[in-house]
This record gives sequence, C-alpha cells and structure tokens, in this order.
Amino acid sequence: MALVFIVPASAQEKLVGTYGEDRTSLAFHTPDATAQNILPQGWLPSPFSAGAAKGANLVVTFMDWLVVQGPGASFVIGHALAVDGGYTAR
Repeated sequence: MALVFIVPASAQEKLVGTYGEDRTSLAFHTPDATAQNILPQGWLPSPFSAGAAKGANLVVTFMDWLVVQGPGASFVIGHALAVDGGYTAR
C-alpha cells in the first residue's frame, strides 16, 4: 500500500513527469578485498552498520516502472524494468 500526496507546483517549478514503481533491493556481503578490486581508486567499501542489511557492502536494486507519464499526463512508457547495482562507497 502506498500513500500519494498531491501538492500543486509553485510557479517556479516545471513538471517534467511522474511515475509509479515497485522496488526490490537485495543486499549482499562480499569480502572487502573483492569489493576493493571493483571500486575506483581512492574509494573504500562502506558496509551498512545497522538494520536488516547490516554488514552488506553490495546492494542490487530492481526498479519496476509500472507507468511513466510526461507533462499533461501524456503516456511515456508502461512497465519497464531497470537494474541499479553497485557498492556503497564513501
């Protein structure tokens, strides 16, 4: 169940689109040496310190876009899947 709040835009704001999506995130713990080999130079693994994903240093998020609409409710796309994965870093 999701709560949706509709608030009128101010005169300075320009609506570029709206969307509805479902997200599923999977958190994994990999050895720090493995994480370090994948990260750009100077970055460090930064595992979660609390919560259900405590100790995880790799998070993959699946974003299921159910509907995307442009300004004026013009239909842009319906049902697409995007995957965003990466290491948390400082």
